[in-house]
Amino acid sequence: VASPAGRLAVLSDPTDVYPHGILGDEIEAATVTIIDNDVELTIDAPDGAVFEMIKPMWADIDDDGEHELLMTASNDSEGARLIAYESTGEIAATSDPIGRGSRWLNQLAVAPTGPLGETEIIEVRTPHIGGNVRWYQLTDGRFELQATASEYSTHRIRSRNVDQGIAIDVTGDERPEILVPTQDQGRLVALTRTADGARSVLSIDLPDRLTTNLATVEHSNQSATLIVGTADRSLLIWAASG
Repeated sequence: VASPAGRLAVLSDPTDVYPHGILGDEIEAATVTIIDNDVELTIDAPDGAVFEMIKPMWADIDDDGEHELLMTASNDSEGARLIAYESTGEIAATSDPIGRGSRWLNQLAVAPTGPLGETEIIEVRTPHIGGNVRWYQLTDGRFELQATASEYSTHRIRSRNVDQGIAIDVTGDERPEILVPTQDQGRLVALTRTADGARSVLSIDLPDRLTTNLATVEHSNQSATLIVGTADRSLLIWAASG
């Protein structure tokens, strides 16, 4: 995965020390390697942990103009947590772990979703068990929880689809919502942040269970197209004006 500055982040050193298998096999990455021109920097997962994910995510979590590397680290005692690294390999921020082994989180987005447009880090914690959407803001090197919303699922066990939730402006207010499937993946729901939490502003019934990632195409006139597929072989396309 390439950052806007041209740095590459590659999952590396495959290992089977944490055979959770939630992403389709029991092989995860023990390290992530950052490649910047001819320079390589390898970052080890924390002791006893692996990077349990399909791809790293570059995002500017602190609004300083530099992109950090957002990772999901998991171990067999505490499960998954978010860790953000500077491009130098230093830890920039962490979240609390789930607290139990074999429990995973799906990191979704970093976007200005806060009630006042604050940058937030969004995950879905345990998407297979009650699916809890969580919004964090960065405070003194910690991801501090700001809001939650339950019963949403952005992943199916052993699936390689990890982009079934996205940040997208569906209301036209220039502040993105989080669009996620319900727990049964029969509906798409857009969640917006409020001063006291989060609420639904849009619900779309699907003809069958969601089976694809959520794909978007952004256009030069600030509009966007959303494309999804369902189990009955339907391909659904929506156009939203900006």
